[in-house]
Amino acid sequence: MKRFLIVSCLVILVLPAIVVVGLFMWVLMAGVPASASGTLNSGRSILVNSNSVYLALGLDGDIATINTAGREIVVKPTELLVDGVHVGDVDLAASKVEIIVKRGSVDFIADGNAVKKSNSK
Repeated sequence: MKRFLIVSCLVILVLPAIVVVGLFMWVLMAGVPASASGTLNSGRSILVNSNSVYLALGLDGDIATINTAGREIVVKPTELLVDGVHVGDVDLAASKVEIIVKRGSVDFIADGNAVKKSNSK
Protein backbone atom coordinates (compact mmCIF):
# COMPACT_ATOMS: atom_id res chain seq x y z
CA MET A 1 0.00 0.00 0.00
CA LYS A 2 2.83 2.35 0.87
CA ARG A 3 4.53 1.72 -2.49
CA PHE A 4 1.29 2.38 -4.30
CA LEU A 5 0.97 5.76 -2.54
CA ILE A 6 4.55 6.69 -3.38
CA VAL A 7 4.14 5.73 -7.04
CA SER A 8 0.81 7.56 -7.24
CA CYS A 9 2.31 10.72 -5.76
CA LEU A 10 5.24 10.57 -8.16
CA VAL A 11 2.93 10.14 -11.13
CA ILE A 12 0.67 12.96 -9.97
CA LEU A 13 3.55 15.36 -9.27
CA VAL A 14 6.36 14.36 -11.63
CA LEU A 15 4.43 13.57 -14.83
CA PRO A 16 2.82 17.02 -15.12
CA ALA A 17 6.20 18.65 -14.45
CA ILE A 18 7.75 16.64 -17.31
CA VAL A 19 4.90 17.61 -19.62
CA VAL A 20 5.22 21.29 -18.70
CA VAL A 21 8.99 21.27 -19.29
CA GLY A 22 8.49 19.47 -22.62
CA LEU A 23 5.90 22.00 -23.78
CA PHE A 24 8.14 24.86 -22.68
CA MET A 25 11.05 23.45 -24.71
CA TRP A 26 8.80 22.88 -27.73
CA VAL A 27 7.63 26.51 -27.65
CA LEU A 28 11.16 27.73 -27.03
CA MET A 29 12.58 25.74 -29.96
CA ALA A 30 9.77 26.59 -32.42
CA GLY A 31 11.17 28.64 -35.24
CA VAL A 32 14.80 28.03 -34.33
CA PRO A 33 16.56 27.79 -37.66
CA ALA A 34 18.27 24.60 -38.67
CA SER A 35 20.77 24.20 -41.49
CA ALA A 36 22.59 21.43 -43.29
CA SER A 37 24.94 21.24 -46.23
CA GLY A 38 26.76 18.73 -48.36
CA THR A 39 28.37 18.09 -51.72
CA LEU A 40 26.99 15.82 -54.43
CA ASN A 41 29.17 13.53 -56.57
CA SER A 42 29.00 16.11 -59.37
CA GLY A 43 30.65 18.68 -57.09
CA ARG A 44 27.43 20.67 -56.66
CA SER A 45 27.05 21.97 -53.13
CA ILE A 46 23.68 21.88 -51.41
CA LEU A 47 22.84 24.28 -48.58
CA VAL A 48 19.54 24.04 -46.69
CA ASN A 49 18.11 26.51 -44.19
CA SER A 50 14.82 25.77 -42.46
CA ASN A 51 12.87 27.31 -39.62
CA SER A 52 11.69 23.83 -38.64
CA VAL A 53 13.27 22.02 -35.71
CA TYR A 54 13.58 18.83 -37.80
CA LEU A 55 15.89 18.82 -40.81
CA ALA A 56 17.41 15.82 -42.57
CA LEU A 57 19.61 15.99 -45.67
CA GLY A 58 20.40 12.84 -47.62
CA LEU A 59 22.90 12.76 -50.47
CA ASP A 60 22.86 9.89 -52.95
CA GLY A 61 25.03 10.29 -56.03
CA ASP A 62 23.80 13.46 -57.76
CA ILE A 63 20.47 13.64 -55.90
CA ALA A 64 19.80 15.43 -52.62
CA THR A 65 16.74 14.64 -50.52
CA ILE A 66 15.67 17.03 -47.78
CA ASN A 67 13.01 16.32 -45.18
CA THR A 68 11.91 19.31 -43.13
CA ALA A 69 8.74 21.07 -42.01
CA GLY A 70 6.70 18.03 -43.07
CA ARG A 71 7.90 18.31 -46.68
CA GLU A 72 10.15 16.22 -48.87
CA ILE A 73 12.32 18.27 -51.21
CA VAL A 74 14.37 16.56 -53.90
CA VAL A 75 17.14 18.26 -55.88
CA LYS A 76 17.95 16.32 -59.04
CA PRO A 77 20.59 17.35 -61.59
CA THR A 78 18.10 19.49 -63.59
CA GLU A 79 14.85 19.29 -61.61
CA LEU A 80 13.44 20.45 -58.27
CA LEU A 81 10.63 18.53 -56.58
CA VAL A 82 8.57 19.36 -53.52
CA ASP A 83 6.41 16.52 -52.18
CA GLY A 84 6.79 14.71 -55.50
CA VAL A 85 5.63 17.68 -57.58
CA HIS A 86 7.92 19.36 -60.14
CA VAL A 87 8.33 22.98 -59.03
CA GLY A 88 11.23 24.21 -61.13
CA ASP A 89 14.26 23.54 -63.26
CA VAL A 90 17.86 24.09 -62.30
CA ASP A 91 20.75 24.51 -64.73
CA LEU A 92 22.92 21.39 -64.88
CA ALA A 93 26.00 23.65 -64.60
CA ALA A 94 24.85 25.22 -61.30
CA SER A 95 27.55 24.59 -58.72
CA LYS A 96 25.57 25.68 -55.64
CA VAL A 97 21.89 25.21 -54.83
CA GLU A 98 20.41 26.79 -51.73
CA ILE A 99 17.04 25.73 -50.35
CA ILE A 100 15.28 28.04 -47.92
CA VAL A 101 12.23 26.73 -46.07
CA LYS A 102 10.32 29.27 -44.04
CA ARG A 103 6.76 28.95 -42.74
CA GLY A 104 5.87 26.29 -45.30
CA SER A 105 7.29 28.20 -48.27
CA VAL A 106 10.20 26.66 -50.20
CA ASP A 107 12.56 28.90 -52.18
CA PHE A 108 15.48 27.81 -54.36
CA ILE A 109 18.60 29.77 -55.26
CA ALA A 110 21.06 28.45 -57.84
CA ASP A 111 24.45 30.15 -58.03
CA GLY A 112 23.02 33.25 -56.33
CA ASN A 113 19.96 33.59 -58.58
CA ALA A 114 16.40 32.77 -57.54
CA VAL A 115 15.03 29.75 -59.38
CA LYS A 116 11.76 30.53 -61.13
CA LYS A 117 9.09 28.20 -59.81
CA SER A 118 6.76 26.52 -62.28
CA ASN A 119 3.09 25.89 -61.60
CA SER A 120 3.02 22.40 -63.11
CA LYS A 121 1.55 19.69 -60.92
